[in-house]
Amino acid sequence: MERFIELANEITDPDLREKTIKMIQNPFPTNPDWRHLGIEFRKSPASTNMHHCYSGGLIEHTISVVKISSAIADVLASVHNADVNRDVVLAGALLHDIMKPITYEERERGYDASDGAKILDHILLATVELYRRDFPISVVHIVAAHHGKGSTIRPLTLEALAVHLADTLDAELNNNIIEGAKRISNMRLKELGCSMSQETLKKLFDKVSPYKIVITRQKDGRDAVRKLIKGALDVSGD
Repeated sequence: MERFIELANEITDPDLREKTIKMIQNPFPTNPDWRHLGIEFRKSPASTNMHHCYSGGLIEHTISVVKISSAIADVLASVHNADVNRDVVLAGALLHDIMKPITYEERERGYDASDGAKILDHILLATVELYRRDFPISVVHIVAAHHGKGSTIRPLTLEALAVHLADTLDAELNNNIIEGAKRISNMRLKELGCSMSQETLKKLFDKVSPYKIVITRQKDGRDAVRKLIKGALDVSGD
């Protein structure tokens, strides 16, 4: 969460900066009927079975969305001479998935939606909470619309479009990285006498980022990947 607060401190508007930091420090619904604690924020995945579906995935994804949406805002401003509110982009990117941890539960084979998430999803929870905490409607709109066609409303501002595109791009990038990490890990797991089950993959990806597996294979080769996996899973093998 410290990294989130560092990024929030880049917001120049003092009122929005204060609201954003308070939301990061207390990312829970103020409605007393909500009793689902979910997963600790720093350990939360960003999805249950798709992109960033491993411990710490949510923080990794959110920081990426902040960086990518900021770059999109830079392009809009410098290339297309668009008037983009960078504070709104930053706040919206930081908070777009802020309610995800309380909608998840950890299982032996992976992650699943909590009982609360079957009633209210993370977008609705965050949208309502930001509205209740008097965030600018421009920021509330980003959160409400960040799934694009999958949201109840599509992005209708440049700021919302920047965050939506950043969210989509980072999710798709991670999906491809995960598939690559699975392929790379499969043979090394067999060499170590392990099957590539859901439980094994969860344990591996919770300890070693799929990005690290892919980058290690590219830079250092198969033996380095086998050593990485062996250490993460604490298994014997040649």
